Amino acid sequence: MMNRNKDSGSFDSQISQEAVALKGIRRFTRSEVVGLLGRLSERDKALLHSLQDYRYLLTGQIERLYFHKLGSSRARRRTTNRSLQKLEGLGLTASLERRIGGVRAGSSSFVWTLTPIGHRLLDLVDDTASKARKRSYEPTYTFLQHTLAVAEVAIQLTEHAMRGRIGLLERQVEADGRRAFTNTGGSVSALVPDLYVVTTPVTKGKSGSSPADYEDHWFIEIDLATESPAVVVRKCELYLAYLRSGEEQKRSGVFPLVVWVVPDSKRQTTLVDHITKNLPDDTGLFSVITLGQLTNLVLTGEPDGRPA
Repeated sequence: MMNRNKDSGSFDSQISQEAVALKGIRRFTRSEVVGLLGRLSERDKALLHSLQDYRYLLTGQIERLYFHKLGSSRARRRTTNRSLQKLEGLGLTASLERRIGGVRAGSSSFVWTLTPIGHRLLDLVDDTASKARKRSYEPTYTFLQHTLAVAEVAIQLTEHAMRGRIGLLERQVEADGRRAFTNTGGSVSALVPDLYVVTTPVTKGKSGSSPADYEDHWFIEIDLATESPAVVVRKCELYLAYLRSGEEQKRSGVFPLVVWVVPDSKRQTTLVDHITKNLPDDTGLFSVITLGQLTNLVLTGEPDGRPA
């Protein structure tokens, strides 16, 4: 999870380890849910979709996604808060009782999630009632920290796309990017990347900007140094099993680079060492970077943390 007022290359870990409770959520009948649709703008609906995709978002992250074009920071924050209060008042969203970064972080420290009513409304909008629903519940410290960190990486990529620096052609978050495959032993395994994204560089010329004629494919894993390096190596071995199955190559024609985003250079060195030691013949498939190196990776395609 990120604190944008601090070093953009580090994850902020100031979440209370106590359970976080959702505020009270109102109940609505189906007809009332249908009636809510007329009270929502297209931006409201897009914001709800983002909460559905990411599960949890900070106020500041929502501001960067949907209110970045407003002139001053005060106007952006005021409009963001007004929109979130509206959706909360309609029973479509809820904020967690605990804040990220404490009271001094202000309204940007609130964490928002979609309520069951919000999920029902999106089912009506998209006619996706059969789609697996991500339940809202009291998240653990570790789960919430990881979920917000995944969202932060995805949002940074989205910001690059909004600024015309890259083309963001495809993005799948966690379970949406699940890959089932048959390994060499004949058993069925499942791989669930934190993020799967397809980007393309944007080149600038005299006639303007245009996307390159090739794509970059990435599997992105978020590591907050809460697991032992052995757990990371096992996940790398699962990626290797998926590579050997050939399923991804059939799907897209290439196998993505697997990128581990870590909190600091110390963890980066540790994971590079463990991957190199345990998977010496396959290190080219993996890269380990800090969040601060993400921009260079997606803009140039040159990861700074590939195991040697």
